[in-house]
Amino acid sequence: MMRRALILLILLTASAVEAQVPARPDAQRPVGKNLQVPPDWQVRLDAPDPAVVVGADAEAADIFFVSMTPGWHITTGPGAIFYHPGSTAAGDYHAEAKIHLFDPGARREAFGLMATNVLGVTVAGDEVSFLVNGQEVARLPRLQVATDGLFGFRVNHHLNLHISTLAVEPR
Repeated sequence: MMRRALILLILLTASAVEAQVPARPDAQRPVGKNLQVPPDWQVRLDAPDPAVVVGADAEAADIFFVSMTPGWHITTGPGAIFYHPGSTAAGDYHAEAKIHLFDPGARREAFGLMATNVLGVTVAGDEVSFLVNGQEVARLPRLQVATDGLFGFRVNHHLNLHISTLAVEPR
């Protein structure tokens, strides 16, 4: 009887924890209101600073981050990683993001999964392939790359991007 009660408690706890994780975001139907900061997303600054404001007011925010169907729009001050707790992947999969980079002027900063580019990562068997616009640009042994867990965007400082697609499909 005690064993059954313990198993039931473990199952209920696991279900409760799973229920608390928001569903993976859908670029075609972002949660929340258009032109507002998307709910549940996390922003981790390269250099932590509690004074940095992430908001929907492009003039007042240090990082402008909003839902903008399809997808999300990000204009950075400081560089950061943007991720959603429901965005996880494990096993064999293909992840892809379509990213539109608006003219950065003289600043040529980095961005990635993280001109319009479709960036992709395919995890299959013992290898991880990195793709730009459908063309493989690098391949590494899976043991050299952490492939299970959260995924999101890495955006360097002073960039203006629109992410119109974010998809992960099992392989």
